[in-house]
Amino acid sequence: MSWKKCMPMLLISLVTVLSLGLAACGAPSPEPTQAPATEEPPVEEEIEEPAEPTEEAEPPAEEDEEPAADEVVELTVWDIPESETYVEWWQDYVADFNEAHPNIHVTWESFESEPYKQKIQSALVAGTAPDIFYTIPGQITDEHYRQGRMLAVEDLFDVSSFTEAGRSACSVDGEMVCLPLYFSVSSMYYNKQQFADAGVDVQDWADPLQPTWDEFIAACEALKAAGYVPIAMGNEPSWPLMTWLWGSQNRYGGTEEFFDAVNGDGSYAAPGFLKGAQRVQDLASRGYFPEGYNGIGGSDKYTMFPLGTGAIMYYGPWVIGIIDENAPEGFEYGMFKFPSFPDGNPDSQDDIEAGIDAYFVSGTTEHPEAVAEFLAPLATIDVAVSFMKATNFSPAVEGLLEAAENADIHPAVLQLAEYVAQAEHQYPWWDWALSAEVAEEMLNMSQPLALGEITPEEFVERLEAKAGR
Repeated sequence: MSWKKCMPMLLISLVTVLSLGLAACGAPSPEPTQAPATEEPPVEEEIEEPAEPTEEAEPPAEEDEEPAADEVVELTVWDIPESETYVEWWQDYVADFNEAHPNIHVTWESFESEPYKQKIQSALVAGTAPDIFYTIPGQITDEHYRQGRMLAVEDLFDVSSFTEAGRSACSVDGEMVCLPLYFSVSSMYYNKQQFADAGVDVQDWADPLQPTWDEFIAACEALKAAGYVPIAMGNEPSWPLMTWLWGSQNRYGGTEEFFDAVNGDGSYAAPGFLKGAQRVQDLASRGYFPEGYNGIGGSDKYTMFPLGTGAIMYYGPWVIGIIDENAPEGFEYGMFKFPSFPDGNPDSQDDIEAGIDAYFVSGTTEHPEAVAEFLAPLATIDVAVSFMKATNFSPAVEGLLEAAENADIHPAVLQLAEYVAQAEHQYPWWDWALSAEVAEEMLNMSQPLALGEITPEEFVERLEAKAGR
């Protein structure tokens, strides 16, 4: 896992007339936000002895130009509405903060995820980004930071309570530049009733919490034979299918191969990328997805699973609330990790997809001290547990799992936290981690790859070409 409004200014021109003194001409102005400066009276040059200064003739006192003691600092935050509970938690947090800080007023605004990606990039380039904004760390944000468009959060408040993984994901050139809000941990969710009807018992797997790829394929075949759609796939936005590619590449090439390709030390045509593309194309060709899956988007791509159209779903933690809200009475589901590949990299079979969703601070903010006041509590264990309980997301704060076990946290959320604790490596969301050009090309090829209109070889070659290599 901030809105600056422009007010037009009225210009008042002073016209100098050589034969006369000063004549001011102006137009009515809107109600000012600060007291207007007092006009200084013209000087009478013919008077040889200056008049005794009077109180009225004195220039405005120096303190009149200082901000008033009760001036309210305005901060704006941009985010995306991960879920209803996520929005509600932030609204409560902001309301409590504003009440406790009468000289700071925070406005929290959210935007739909897909258009927001372009919105925040454009704002950063234009210098109009809000004081605080949500995005996912990666190559794009690294470049924005190096170009001075963001402040390092480690310069604003104490960041020592964040986990090593959180600090690492938010660091650029050795500096922690963003606040890690939470791990966006992906998991397989499965319909227990449909698995039972198809004769699939996860306890028969070598590891009930992680099938091998062959065990997974056998389960899908059994579900299909029983008349069920094996996988709830809605690929209209193109990234849902790509998450299966990301997982497959990881199992073959690991995070080292991935980051080498991103940083220019490797290639998108490396074996893990090619084998991952082959796995995904094979999966799509087996008829495991619902009819018309490339046209299914919006909330439908999530609600298919709790409504019974798709026995398996692979997404991030935001779906936990969606399942609870939409599932019929008696609906039960279980969880397991992305399958392991016995022929893959032995060091990456326990890795998880767990990109860090983060808050960044704009380099153009005029109130870094107020920003620090707003963000610093998010590094405390009490706020982290409150956030986790309300939103189903796992913050990157030390000691969270131990504290959460006694805090009535959703069992599925605790399972995701266990994934994080057990994983040696975590890999990010590619559409944020890759450069903008490579990420766009990847998403553009998602549906053609699924339909067999391009080969896996063409897929990786086009990624490499977009990287300029």
